[in-house]
Amino acid sequence: SATLPSWSGLSWGCPSGQGRPDHLAVTTSLGRVTRILDAETGAERTRFLHQLAPTAVRHLGPDTIVVAEWGSLSIWDVRQGKGVRPAARLVPERTAIVALDTCLDDGTVSFVGEARTIVNVDARTWRSSRAWKPPLKYDAVGLRLSQRDVFVAGLDNELVGVCRAVQSAPKRAGHDRSLSREPGATPQSVPIGSLLHHNRRMFRSEARWAGFDVEPAQGLDPAVFVGLTASGIVYGGLYDTAAGLAKGEPA
Repeated sequence: SATLPSWSGLSWGCPSGQGRPDHLAVTTSLGRVTRILDAETGAERTRFLHQLAPTAVRHLGPDTIVVAEWGSLSIWDVRQGKGVRPAARLVPERTAIVALDTCLDDGTVSFVGEARTIVNVDARTWRSSRAWKPPLKYDAVGLRLSQRDVFVAGLDNELVGVCRAVQSAPKRAGHDRSLSREPGATPQSVPIGSLLHHNRRMFRSEARWAGFDVEPAQGLDPAVFVGLTASGIVYGGLYDTAAGLAKGEPA
């Protein structure tokens, strides 16, 4: 089960009321299949075949997963082994979805595609509720969502976090415009010789992000993030999206 070609996403599933995962959802783009594997034995429980190449997968509940199939999303019931509802085209540009995440607290699905636009979808109505373009120079490589914040990583080594309350504010308030015009801070070396630097709204590593995760913020406390770069360095730090402050250093 560990030799699947072209992994494009994985997600651990935990039964209701239990903290220990009992299965793993793995998508493979070349095989156009999502496999549900037992967490203990690695044996395959069921599989879903896709018409389009799957690019990401996340759990929407204990027994439900959402799969990005190129420029569309589909929901699947892990127990029944079939789709809950047909895929819905939600990317106007018809570009591939490169990353997605879910917030189980409020039933929100967020994804970002090659157009570098983050789209929030209400899983209860299966309709887009908000679209927002973060200040990424190139394509996005990762996305993390919580009830308060949304984080996205880009090919230019940046990690951008925004409070969802600010993201959901009316356009006339000018939040997005002011963020995009804020000057960056002078680059600083952490450690000496590194290209790491950050400004009020962005954290930048010295190499491309290979993966990252975020511990959701509690109350007014900043979120805690950890990320691994292609150079093998692990970064950890704090990201206060409400204040627009990011600070981190190699772990």
